[in-house]
Amino acid sequence: MSDDVVGLAKTVLVLAYHFPPIGGAGVQRTVKFVKYLPEFGFRPVVVTTGDASTAPSSPRDPSLHREIPAGTPVYRTQNTPPAPFGHRIASIEDRLLGLVGRSGRNSRAWIEACTNVGLQAGRENPPDLVYASLSPFESCPAAAFIAQAFGVPWVADLRDPWALDEMMVYSSRWHRAAEIRRMRRELSTARLIIMNTPEATRALKQAMPEFSKRAVTITNGFDADDFARPPSPKLQGQFRIVHTGHLHSELGARHRRNRLVRRLLGGHRLPVDVETRSHIYLLAALARWRSETPDMSRHVRLVLAGPMTPSDRLIVERSGVSDLVEMPGYVDHQRSIDFIRSAEILFLPMHNLPVEEKARLVPGKTYEYLAAGPPILAAVPDGDASDLVKQSRNGDVCRPDDVDGMLASLRARYESWLAGKQQLPTNSDFCSRFERRELTRALAANFEYILPR
Repeated sequence: MSDDVVGLAKTVLVLAYHFPPIGGAGVQRTVKFVKYLPEFGFRPVVVTTGDASTAPSSPRDPSLHREIPAGTPVYRTQNTPPAPFGHRIASIEDRLLGLVGRSGRNSRAWIEACTNVGLQAGRENPPDLVYASLSPFESCPAAAFIAQAFGVPWVADLRDPWALDEMMVYSSRWHRAAEIRRMRRELSTARLIIMNTPEATRALKQAMPEFSKRAVTITNGFDADDFARPPSPKLQGQFRIVHTGHLHSELGARHRRNRLVRRLLGGHRLPVDVETRSHIYLLAALARWRSETPDMSRHVRLVLAGPMTPSDRLIVERSGVSDLVEMPGYVDHQRSIDFIRSAEILFLPMHNLPVEEKARLVPGKTYEYLAAGPPILAAVPDGDASDLVKQSRNGDVCRPDDVDGMLASLRARYESWLAGKQQLPTNSDFCSRFERRELTRALAANFEYILPR
């Protein structure tokens, strides 16, 4: 960006705990907004954590540094005890174990460090507005304080719906009610509240109608640049089923062990089964398929590209089809794209909910699955994820625990592959609305709307 353009651009102070060199799905939304905001008249100035070197459990993806526009100021906090990557997952585990507030010390440290460094960044780069990527939700008080200090509006971008998230489980109904009050209080000064699914937006407006005129939906998406280079040739004679990202088998098992206590104490909004957001039911479908059609073993392979816990690996070992499974571990973002483009089927599992209850979440990988082209096997509850796959016209949808439905989809797709039939193309007009540049255009338009004329 030239000096002349910098002078004309409005400055947005971006508060983002999850930012390169940290990798993973939680980073993509913010780094892509930072990448494209300059095209729409906004100069991002980023406040984030240190280099995450003190958080060995956090995945690293230094390649994401290439996404940050040259000359973008990035201010990093120092000596901040890092919250674990996947803060939301850690928070769920805390609540499942009745340990609400276990990460409170780290949260307070982040608030203080973010506020101090944010004020420094703002003095050196006077902001027109403050944008906070949430989670951690503890960024809210820092964003509000900094915005008040400079007399500018602030924007809350909720990557998950906070206390309205069906996967968030609390120690009791009183803990849940307290978190809803905290959410209402800390969002009260935000001029704009962004939710990343339509269902989450509807839930916010219903639960907190005072925010109705300030709440908008900007979904996650895919970056066309990530798909610009030609894909590598697919492996001949191999029918690949690919899943990328985290599996949640340990969390699911812990969740099931505490079901009775949660039901008695009212710590959840509605019954939810997290175990289905894993590879357990897909492996069961593969095992049944092999027992009925042993010849499938010549061609079928399952690729689980992402962090694998000991529990995840043990489930594979005990599945009876471990020889069909590849586990490359955590891969950087571009290699993850390569894996999904190599697939014949992309596996999209989610948590299970009671029938007709709609999920308020859509896994971030969904949009890259849509862009990649291979058909999607979506084992998901009712809600936005189910609707996306159906509207794309390029996938099969079944309930998260429906082994029969998964097996039927796999068999049908496999038979078409053996016969050399071409898959129906994705509805490209529908999918194009989730391109990151277009989503950033919508973000910038909302920024303009709340700024003083």
